[in-house]
Amino acid sequence: MIKIQKENFNVETEIESIKSLYSDIGAVTTFIGYVRNTNNNKNVNSINLEVYKDMALSELKKIIINAKKNWSLLDCLIIHRYGNLKVDEKIVLVASFS
Repeated sequence: MIKIQKENFNVETEIESIKSLYSDIGAVTTFIGYVRNTNNNKNVNSINLEVYKDMALSELKKIIINAKKNWSLLDCLIIHRYGNLKVDEKIVLVASFS
């Protein structure tokens, strides 16, 4: 599943929504990306992320297809946010379920 959204997300809620679809999930791996307070040795208060949704969806689908070819995954979840995000806000969640 791929979600491209402005809204923040709750990691546990998102994981549980996928787990509820399968009775045989034994492992979940996650990566969560956050807005940092520095970039190139300069202070950062926020970032503004733009998205071309069609291209982003296409590329993220390729990543999921490739991951499923290489590993025995039941499902994958990628959430990528856009818009104005402040320091410590979540940008991305990547989760794989096996």
